[in-house]
Amino acid sequence: MKTLRRLYNLPDSILLQFSELLVEALPTDIGYFKEFDSKFMASHADDIQADIDIIYNIKTDAIIRDELSEYTDDVVKALDNCNRCFKSIIYFVAKAFPDNIAVHNQFGKNDIDKVRNNQADMVMFMENLEKTTSKYRNQIIDSGCSPNLIDKIPVYKNDLLEKNRKQEIFKKERGIITQDRLLACNKLYKKVKQVSDIAKIIFSDDPARLSKYSLPTMKSSTDSPQDIA
Repeated sequence: MKTLRRLYNLPDSILLQFSELLVEALPTDIGYFKEFDSKFMASHADDIQADIDIIYNIKTDAIIRDELSEYTDDVVKALDNCNRCFKSIIYFVAKAFPDNIAVHNQFGKNDIDKVRNNQADMVMFMENLEKTTSKYRNQIIDSGCSPNLIDKIPVYKNDLLEKNRKQEIFKKERGIITQDRLLACNKLYKKVKQVSDIAKIIFSDDPARLSKYSLPTMKSSTDSPQDIA
């Protein structure tokens, strides 16, 4: 499978800004371009604008990172709820079965440290906690535990399961979104580079007009007018 690579050494924002300037400038000079290249389309500026619009409708990496952070926060909160629920349940287990380590471990006391920060493992842990608590429900309630707390176990488990599912789905979607944006930016770059390459030839003796069509470059040692500061 061929690796997708970035064709331009510019921030996306600079590429888009330059492309928008071309859309404004090109209609005025379109005759020069068509005279040089008979295949150069009068609709080239409109085609560039269409590509710009597509890119603006694709999420940026910064937005994707922010959204992923929200999904991660949701998972962390769901994990916290599960951990707090277990701490409460095991308190009443200790009251109901003092010094009975075997029963304590049936509730996962010997496993909690291994799973408390792993959402997939915690879902399985809560599944076991739900079953074990159902088995000893009467004894735990008799020790002072609220039935509502016991009934919360499957609620917290299912919430964590759902939050984890959404996070994993978004992680997969992130790669597709990033790929789509790169493809769209590469397509735009090819179009504006064609304009810039032609301009270097037809406006070689017209520095003012040439400067409108010169692709920006990263800061260089030559102090080019098109350098990004």
